[in-house]
This record gives sequence, structure tokens and C-alpha cells, in this order.
Amino acid sequence: MKPVISVIFTAGSGVETCRAKLAGQTFKEYEIIEADRFAGIERAHGEYILFVDGSEVYPENMLEKLHDAAEQSGADMVISNCELIDSDGGKSFGRGVHFVVGSRRKAGV
Repeated sequence: MKPVISVIFTAGSGVETCRAKLAGQTFKEYEIIEADRFAGIERAHGEYILFVDGSEVYPENMLEKLHDAAEQSGADMVISNCELIDSDGGKSFGRGVHFVVGSRRKAGV
């Protein structure tokens, strides 16, 4: 089965680290690619591409929400807000984003 989302894991911590971080996802139609952004795009088979790194923690419904937002809106890019937490799981020290790059179907890729 062709994945819907290609998750490009750019941190260099390994595919197993990414797989463990995404284990609780309700949306299961994804592949994990460990590569830099450009090599990852070349290897991606999914309709959408999501860039992540090893220092992030992912809510269990993140992939589903990003996918649903892209499908419902028809947008070329979906961006979600995220909170950056210190290594002790305490105070937020900033904000960040998760994003799904435009549909490969729309781009003709």
C-alpha cells in the first residue's frame, strides 16, 4: 500500500527513534525516511511530505489532524503550532511549527 504521508526524519537519531515517537499515531498510512530534506523528498512515495526531527514530541493525533486539514482545505501547505518544552518536560521556551508540504498529486510529482 502506498503511504499517504512521507515522514522525513532529519535529526540523524535513527528510524527507530522516529518510529517510537510516532507509535501512538491514530493515522497509520505513513512511511518514515531518514535523510536530509532534499534526499528525503527524492525518496518519498507519499502524497504529502512531513518534516520532523528527533527533539520533538508528537501528539497521538498529529498526523491525522494535519492530513485532514490538508484534505479539507485543499491547501498547498498545512502548518500547526507546537510548543517547545525543555528537556525536563517543564516550562515552554518557545514556539515552533509542524507542516505538511503541498500535495504531490497537485504538484504533478
